[in-house]
Order: sequence, then C-alpha cells, then structure tokens
Amino acid sequence: MQQTLFSDEFVPSASLFGQLFEAKQAWKLMRSLIQRSTSAIDICSAYLRSEALEQLLDGCQCAPGSRILVRWQRSDMEFGASDFKAFDVALAHGLNFYMKLDFHGKLVSIPPSGIIIGSSNLTLSGLGLAARYNSEVCTLVNCTEENQKLVETVFIGATRVERSLLNQMCSIAVRKLAQSTDADWPSEIMKQVNELTPRRCLLVRDCFFSIPTWLSSNAKPKGDALHDLGLIGLAETNSPINIDRELLKQSLQKTAMFSWLLSVLQDLGGCAYFGQLSSRLHDALSDDPSPRRQEVKFLLQNLLGWICTINIGNIIVDCPNYSQRVRLISMK
Repeated sequence: MQQTLFSDEFVPSASLFGQLFEAKQAWKLMRSLIQRSTSAIDICSAYLRSEALEQLLDGCQCAPGSRILVRWQRSDMEFGASDFKAFDVALAHGLNFYMKLDFHGKLVSIPPSGIIIGSSNLTLSGLGLAARYNSEVCTLVNCTEENQKLVETVFIGATRVERSLLNQMCSIAVRKLAQSTDADWPSEIMKQVNELTPRRCLLVRDCFFSIPTWLSSNAKPKGDALHDLGLIGLAETNSPINIDRELLKQSLQKTAMFSWLLSVLQDLGGCAYFGQLSSRLHDALSDDPSPRRQEVKFLLQNLLGWICTINIGNIIVDCPNYSQRVRLISMK
C-alpha cells in the first residue's frame, strides 16, 4: 500500500478505505484521485488558502459541476485563515465557489473513487505542506448513495460567490479587526448571504470540548481549546490569549451549539434546568453511535462554561435548587 500511495501510478484499493492517514499522506491521496477524476468533485473546507489549493489542483481541470465550499467569516479573512485569491484559483480550475458562514467541515468528494474526510483544512499547515504543520488525521470512505446525499446537504443554505460579492468583501476585509470589534460582515454583505436558521440537529464535533479557563492565563490554548477556538473561527490564527472579548461573544453566538441552545430555550418558554437541556442535547446529537449521556452532560457543561466565562448578556446561568438553571432573559 505504501509503495503505491506515494507513486504517480497510485490507484485506490479496497484496503485503503477506512484506513487512517496523516496530513501529507491525505494530501497525496487527494491529489492523486483528483488528477484522475472525470466526474464533478466537491472540495469543502472551512479554511482555504490559495497556495494550498494551487498545489492540490496543479495541472488539473475539473469536470463541469465541480464545487468548492468555504466558511469565509469576516474574521477568517482578516486573520488570514482563508484568502480571497482562492476564488480565482478555483475558477481557473473549473470549480464553482460557495460560502456558508456556519460551515466547519473538511471533506473532498471524488466520485466514484471515494470521499476523504478528517481534520485537515485546505491550508499548507493543514495538509502537511508547510515547514511547521499541524498534526491532522484523515480517512477515505466509499462514495455510497447515502454518503453522497450527506455531501449534498452540506451545500444547503450555501451562497454562490460571484465577482461582485467578492469585490465588496475584499474592500471590507482590509479594515482590520484591530480597528473594529465587529465580527460580522456588514449589512450590505449579509443581505446577499443566505440567512442561517438555527440548527436542531448537531454532531459532537459542533460542541465545545472544554471550559475556557485558559482565557485568564498567559499560555496559548492547546488541545481541546484549539478545537473550541476553531468553532468560533480563531483556531488557526496563533493569536495571543488576550483575544478581544467582544469578538469572542459575537463569534460564540454564531456557533451551531449556541443556536441550538437558543432554540431550545425559546421552546421551553425562556427557562430550562440542566437535566432538561441535557436530555434535549442527547436527542439532538445525530452521531452514530450516539454519545453516552455522561458525555453529553460534559458537552453541555462546557457550553455553559463558555457562556459564563465570556458573559453572554442575555443568557443567565444560576443554581437556585442544586441544579443549574439557564434563562433567556430577553423573553421576560
């Protein structure tokens, strides 16, 4: 297997499906399958850098209908996690370009060969192509009908990026976050982007894995904290710990898990106890197999820990009778 994986003659075999690959191996696998593909492909990565995309698609003209999906939150562009040049790289290689502000996945669908999924964003550090790169893990799964349907759902609610929208975003992104605490694109951009609806179905990867006690320390976040910063768009910035709190508030409130909490609180009249929320979260998580209830409690406690630490104004967490209570005070 290793002899063929790194050769130009590589052809995927059944033994590769379900196998784990580190970042650079995954990149070689993606490139090899894309170069040989005659079908439309989908490249979906929350963060996308043009130099990584150039290397991945070098010498390749993708089949009609091929697509790229990125997140492109304003902070992604201003911190350099993604760049606008990737738009022109994609078009030059025959891919249509889409953005979705709540997207956090990483997958490359190359039918009928397979779908590569994992933790690698399409950046030089994410693909193992930089001098110092991230430790990432990916795998190859079959292009089954069910898997292809799931890939299609990823594009639901995405916005097709046209040149006019790109130019407006470029002009706005030059205003650095140091000059503004506004994490959102301004209204003239948001009007052109499909509105996001609160998600009732979640995956464990949409949840926070830690409570941000490190915010008050001098050390940079690592491990689970990096995953959590990834949910709010700051994982690959190498930013110091003194991240602007107002930016954190705005970013946290755009996450899928916070949207889920708001929708549940609204369903329950603006107030719920920990047990109620834990049960609702267990039902909302669609992973197979489902996480254990004790794990779900930890995930919920982490979300509440973030809300309390950052001090989200309209959410109050207290403990009147030995059980945590969560209130949406704007509904009073």
